[in-house]
Amino acid sequence: MPDNVTPISDLQESKLVPFDSIYLDPNNPRIAPENPPGYHDDAALFDLSLQQDLERRVSDVYEVATLRDSIMAHGWVPIDSIIVWEHPKRPGHYVVVEGNTRTVALRTLRGERLDAEVKKLERLKKNPSRFQEELRVQQDTVDRLEAIRAQTTQLRVFPVLAKSVEQLQAILPRLLGVRHISHAREWKPYATNLYILSLYERLFRERHGTKGALRLEDDLVNAVAEMVSLGATKARRNIQAASAFTHFKRDYEDRLPEGEKLSDEDHYFFGKRPANPSFQ
Repeated sequence: MPDNVTPISDLQESKLVPFDSIYLDPNNPRIAPENPPGYHDDAALFDLSLQQDLERRVSDVYEVATLRDSIMAHGWVPIDSIIVWEHPKRPGHYVVVEGNTRTVALRTLRGERLDAEVKKLERLKKNPSRFQEELRVQQDTVDRLEAIRAQTTQLRVFPVLAKSVEQLQAILPRLLGVRHISHAREWKPYATNLYILSLYERLFRERHGTKGALRLEDDLVNAVAEMVSLGATKARRNIQAASAFTHFKRDYEDRLPEGEKLSDEDHYFFGKRPANPSFQ
């Protein structure tokens, strides 16, 4: 089978699940907290406060506002699949492994945005003759949002065919690599390299445990390269760049002038050559 084709055996047939049963993935390297919980700890995965923090992280990293505007204008059109994993310890609870941005956009529209617009409509209705045109526009806004909520009460998703964490971790690199590393829907460079780094770090910690500094080992680099269909040299360079930029942001971003911060595009300079001599 060609490298750019995802085996259908990786996914189950699509199914409808309640919208409130799907949860953001705190192990996604683009939005993960400093110490992601992994997939074994179901209590951490589905923790409400963590989910709220992840919503903020997704909004900071991705163009959620643009997506919300599009859904408002056209309604919910599920062109891109939302891929989930049903946790074996929590039947009926689904982790979104692909589609976190769409999930956050829908959460906002169905929740705080709808609530705010309904309250505004109620205020306008108290004096309809004075705000006649504004009232008409506001009613249309609320109608659109209520239609979106109705359309997404049950969401069509594609579950990953994995009954254990180990099976999930074996499938995800192939599944996400096909979609975002070697496909038209490619992630931006920093997102790609963060994901590759996360794969390497998982293999390294499985071998060496949690103690000791992360270092590159050829056979592990080769294993990650094979997971995501990249050459070993490119995989090594991507791991080094992601590690160097991540550490640089952590150590130096607070020294920038007030109101300034490093952007993902700054990662480009770290991809030109290894910037962390201790990690080679």
